Amino acid sequence: MTRIEYYEDEHHNKFLVISYNNRVDYCKVTSDGSQIEPMIRTTRTDFQIFSANQNWIELSNAQKQEQMKGLVKLYKVKGQTYRICAISSGDNLQWAIMIEDIPRDWSKTSKQSFEALWGNKLEDDNNTAFTMFGGLMR
Repeated sequence: MTRIEYYEDEHHNKFLVISYNNRVDYCKVTSDGSQIEPMIRTTRTDFQIFSANQNWIELSNAQKQEQMKGLVKLYKVKGQTYRICAISSGDNLQWAIMIEDIPRDWSKTSKQSFEALWGNKLEDDNNTAFTMFGGLMR
């Protein structure tokens, strides 16, 4: 099962983590939420070692979790069996096609370019978002 989780380091930088199978994709979000760094893909084991060495802790503060969830949108693609996961802050956006809830390669673009590419082909996918966010709706 694919899960979306949120971590924080000692400098209050936040990390959005998408875990699936034995893989993890993660990115850093600046403490004010204004910038999202490119996604990094690694194994679950390497991520656990790295995050422990960096003193990352899973966000437990409900308000911080809600703030981070606001960065992620899941979409159904009309007429297709795959979904799109989009992570955005300001005009910066990263997105990936998700086949069977597993993200493929991440692309980075502006919100305007993303909207021009996908236009009216997308609709919110709250049912999948509900399970990926651990049963918490945004």
